Amino acid sequence: MQRIFLGADRPSLHAAVDWLVGRYGGGATLDLSGVRVVTPGAAAARRLIELLLEKATTGRLAFLRPGACTVGIAPELLYRPKQPFAGDLTQRLAWRAALKSLDEAAITAITPRPPQSEEGWWNLAALAQQRHRELAAETMDFGDVADVLPSLGLPQEAVRWRALAAAQRKYLDTLDRLNLWDMQTARLVAIRNRECHTDRDIVLLGCVDINRELADMLDQVSDRVTALICGPEEWADRFDPYGRLVSEKWSDATIPLREESLLVADDFADQATEVTRWVSGLATEQGKEPPAVDDVAVSVSSDERLAPHLSHAMIEAGAGTQFATGEPMSQTRPYRLLTAVAECLHTGEMGELAALIRHPDMADRIDRALIAWLSEKAFDEGDHPAKRKPAPDAPIDWLSTIDDLRRMKLPPTVSAANAVAGGLAGKVIGIVREILQPLTRPRPLAEWGEPLLALLREVYDGVELDDNDPAGRRVLRGCAAIRAAIVNELMAAPPELGDRFTAAEAIRFTLEACAHDRVPPLPGPPAVRLIGWLDLPLDDAPVAVVTSANEGVIPASVNADPLMPGRLRAALGLRDNDSRYARDAYALSLIAATKSAYAVVFARRDADGLPLSPSRLLLADDADVIARRCRRFFAERPAPRPLPPETPDHDAAPPTPAPFRFLKPDKARALAKITSLPATQFKRYLQCPYRFYLERVEGLGAVGDDAQEMDPMQYGILLHEALSRFGKGDRRDSALADELKGEFRAMLDLARKEILGDAESPALRVQLEHARRRLEVLAEKQAARAAQGWRIKFQEHEFKPGEATLDVDGTPFSIHGKIDRIDFNENTGEWAILDYKTGEKATDPDKAHRKGRGEKEWIDLQLPLYRLMARSLGVTGNVRLGYILLPKSVEDTGFRIADWTDEELAAADEAARQVIREIRQGVFWPPEPAANPAWDDFGWLCYEGVFDPPPPPEG
Repeated sequence: MQRIFLGADRPSLHAAVDWLVGRYGGGATLDLSGVRVVTPGAAAARRLIELLLEKATTGRLAFLRPGACTVGIAPELLYRPKQPFAGDLTQRLAWRAALKSLDEAAITAITPRPPQSEEGWWNLAALAQQRHRELAAETMDFGDVADVLPSLGLPQEAVRWRALAAAQRKYLDTLDRLNLWDMQTARLVAIRNRECHTDRDIVLLGCVDINRELADMLDQVSDRVTALICGPEEWADRFDPYGRLVSEKWSDATIPLREESLLVADDFADQATEVTRWVSGLATEQGKEPPAVDDVAVSVSSDERLAPHLSHAMIEAGAGTQFATGEPMSQTRPYRLLTAVAECLHTGEMGELAALIRHPDMADRIDRALIAWLSEKAFDEGDHPAKRKPAPDAPIDWLSTIDDLRRMKLPPTVSAANAVAGGLAGKVIGIVREILQPLTRPRPLAEWGEPLLALLREVYDGVELDDNDPAGRRVLRGCAAIRAAIVNELMAAPPELGDRFTAAEAIRFTLEACAHDRVPPLPGPPAVRLIGWLDLPLDDAPVAVVTSANEGVIPASVNADPLMPGRLRAALGLRDNDSRYARDAYALSLIAATKSAYAVVFARRDADGLPLSPSRLLLADDADVIARRCRRFFAERPAPRPLPPETPDHDAAPPTPAPFRFLKPDKARALAKITSLPATQFKRYLQCPYRFYLERVEGLGAVGDDAQEMDPMQYGILLHEALSRFGKGDRRDSALADELKGEFRAMLDLARKEILGDAESPALRVQLEHARRRLEVLAEKQAARAAQGWRIKFQEHEFKPGEATLDVDGTPFSIHGKIDRIDFNENTGEWAILDYKTGEKATDPDKAHRKGRGEKEWIDLQLPLYRLMARSLGVTGNVRLGYILLPKSVEDTGFRIADWTDEELAAADEAARQVIREIRQGVFWPPEPAANPAWDDFGWLCYEGVFDPPPPPEG
C-alpha cells in the first residue's frame, strides 16, 4: 500500500484532485472509471466529483468519473456476499430472541437485573448489537473478549462475556435459519477465506480512522491501494502504513493555533453572535479580500441545536445559511408527527395529546375535519336552505378549548378527557382518537406497515406540496424516508422473530431506521454552509469556523460504558478517549494548516446554563500559551462589539428580512378599545404601560399546555368559588367555628365538583387537602369576626362597565370589576371591603398597594377603586379596606386591614386619574423591567436580557 502526503499549503480536496489528474489524466481525457475513491463522509465524495468535473471542464477534457463511496460501505465492494443481509431491525429482533432464550444464570451473568419489560429486552438487544458491530469491525467476537479478561485481572467479567458469546452464537444461528447473513460476520468470513478482490484502483482520501476489518480486507488487494494523507510530510510518523492515526503520537503533538482565531462566547447561543461578528470582521482586516458568503463553512454537528441561532444571526447580518449535507431527518414534520403519535399512544396522557395536536400537520388535519363537521352540522340544523348559515372557512380557536379543558378539569389521560369533554373540545378529541384508532391494538411488526402508511395518508392526503419549495421538500422527503424505512425494515421483519408489538414500538423502530437520513438542500443563493465537525477538515471552503470547542464535546469522551470500560477498550485496541482525542487533534491541526482563515469558538456555559471548560485541544501548546488562554477563558467578558451593518459580500447574499422590532403601540386603536377598565388593571399599567398595551389592546397572553395540577390562578378560583358559595349561604353569619368548618368543607366539595369534575391525581389530592386546611383555619377567624358583629352584606358583587365611573378632568371614565366581599358591622356601623388573597405568602395590603418611605408611591389601586365603586351600593361613611388571607402558611390566615388616611386615599384617586390621562394620551412607552422575570409573559417581547435590543418604535 502506497502513502502519499498531500501537503498543507492548500485545501486537501484540491490537492487530491491535482494528484488524481496527474496520475490518471492523459491527452484529452481524464479517465477515472477504473478508480474508486473512498472518503470519510459523503460530503467530501460529492465535492471531490464536483471539483474533478470543474477541472475537466476548464481543461476541455473528456471526463469519466470515478466510483466514490464512504468508509462505511467500502467493505461490501471487496467481496461478494453469499446470502442477503439482515436489516438493522431484523438483527435487533434476532438479538432479542437470542438473549431471551438464555437461561436465568446466563442472563444474570450479563446483567444483575434482568429486563422486566419488553422495552428492557429491546434496550439490552440494542446494546449487544452495538458491541457486536464494534468488535467485528476490529475482527473480534465476544469470545475473544472473554479470553482477554483474565489477563487483566477480571475473571468475573469473563463469565459475563462468555454468556454474551453464547447469545452471539444463538443470534448467528437464528439468522442462518432465516437464510440471512449478518454483515459484520460476512466480512470476517471474507477475510478468513481471502475472498477480497477488486478490479479497480482504490484511493483512500483522508481515511485516518479505518477499522481493522477494512484494513485486513485492503491487505488482500494492497497492490491496488493508495492512501492519500491530508497533511504535510512532517507528520509522517503520526500515521501508520494504512494512513491511520497513531494515537500516542498525536497525544503529545502541539496544535499551533493563532490567538486571534480563538473566540470566547458567554453561553451556548452567544456562539452564533461571535461567529457572525468574526466572519463580518474579516472584511475590515487590512490586506485581505472579504470572503464570499459561500466561502465560509461552520461546524455544527457537535450540537445541531446551535443551527437556528446561527441562521438567525447570519440573516440579521445579511447572509443565509444552509446545511451542506442536508437537514437532519429528525427535524422534518413527518418524523416529528410520528414521534408525537408514538408518545401519545405509549402514555395515553393528556400532555402527549397536547403536543400531538400542536403539530402543524395534525392541527391542519383537525381544521379540515372541523370544517367538514361544522358544514354538516349547519346543514342538519337548518330549517330551510335560505336560513342555513354557511360553515366558517376555518374553525374557531379549538386549541384554546383543549387547553382550558386541561387547565380547568385536569384530566390525566386522553380517556379521562374524552369522558368530561363536550362541545368543541370533545369533537377535537374524538377526531384524534378516530385517526389513532387503527393503531390501538398490538400486531406483528410486518403487519404494521400499512396502518402507519395509512396514518401518513390520513394526515397529508390532499395537501399540496412542492419539492422545489423548502418546506414542501422537507415534508415530501420525510415521508419518503419513513416509507422506505417501513418497507425495508418493518415489513421485511421475519414473522419467525415476531411477537406482537404496539404501534408506539413499531414507530420507534421505523424512526430509528431513518434517523440518520438527511434532506438534501435545494439550489439557492450563496449561503454560509453548516457542516459536520468531522467533515470540516476536508471541506474546501477557505474560511472555517469550529463551534463548541469545549471539553466533552470536542473531543467527545465516553467515561461510563456498562460493558466496555476504558481499560478493556484499550486492551482490545478499540476506539477509546485517546483515539478520539487523536482524531480531533488531527482535524483541528489540518484546519489550522489548510484554511486561509479560521476561528475556534468555545463557550463558558452550555445550552442549560451549566459551566463548561475549554477543550484540551486548545491547550495543546507550551505552558505560557496554556496560561494565557486559561486567563482569557476565565476573564471577565469585554463589552460586546457591534455587528457590522452588512456582510462583506452583501450583494451576493439573499435579501435581508425586516429586522426584529418592538410592536408599535396604536393610540387610536387603544382609545377605541379601552373605554372601561377593571380596577385590577390599573396596577398592570403602573407596572409597565407597554405590557399593559400588549395585554389589553393587542390581546396577547401566555397559554400553557402542561397542566398536571391546579396552577395558582385555578387554585384561587377554586377557593373563591367555595368562599362565594359560603358568602351566599344560610350559615354565612354563624359564630360557631365547628359549624363553619363543616360549611366550608361542603362548599369546597361543591366547588371542586363544579370546576374539576371527577379529576383525580395525587398532586390534586394534596392541593385539595391544603385548601381544606386553609378554610378550616379561616372558619375560626370568621366565627370570631361574626361574634364581633360583622355580617356579610355583598358577596362577589359585579359592577359592569358603565355602573361605576371616575371623573377625570370633567370626563367620566368607567371602572368595572367584581368585589369579593363587603361586610357591615351591626355594632359599630363600619363597612369593610375585602379581597380574597390565596397566594403562597401572606400579603399586607399597604405593602401590596404602595412602596417607598415617607410619602409612598401608589403601585396598585384595586382597594381604593373598590371603595369608589361600592358607593353606588350605599357603602359610605367609615369604610375599611383589606384582605382575607388564605396563604400557604395557615398561621397567617385571617383578616388584614389597611390603615389609610383620607389624604392617602385621595392620593390614590389622583393616581388613578393620572393613569386614565396617560391612556387617553396614548402613553404606552417605554417598557419597565419586570418585577419578577420568572413570572413575566412578555419579557421576550420587551427584549429583556438582550445585548443589542432593537430601537424603540418611532412616533
